[in-house]
Amino acid sequence: VAKQLGLTQQELESGKIFESGGGCDHCLDGYKGRLNICEALYFSNDIRKAIVTSGNEIDEDKIRRIAIDEGMLTLRESGLDRIRNGLTSVAEIATATSEE
Repeated sequence: VAKQLGLTQQELESGKIFESGGGCDHCLDGYKGRLNICEALYFSNDIRKAIVTSGNEIDEDKIRRIAIDEGMLTLRESGLDRIRNGLTSVAEIATATSEE
């Protein structure tokens, strides 16, 4: 699953990546509190132009491509960032996100 999410072999061997929370008698699942993953669209000039010139049919894929080209992190990439920083597990992000 980790490789399907886009993690490299080197990242998997780093010791920072974990597949699922271990849990204890108190929490049972290895997690405490909540952690957000987010995808934010900033309305740059190119995004505005794509929306305004689209007429009645907005091309969502085009807007998404522009946003990603401009540096937007997708929901999955945001989750991968949390995995790489040891804040959550591969299993949690695989459950919370879908392929783009």
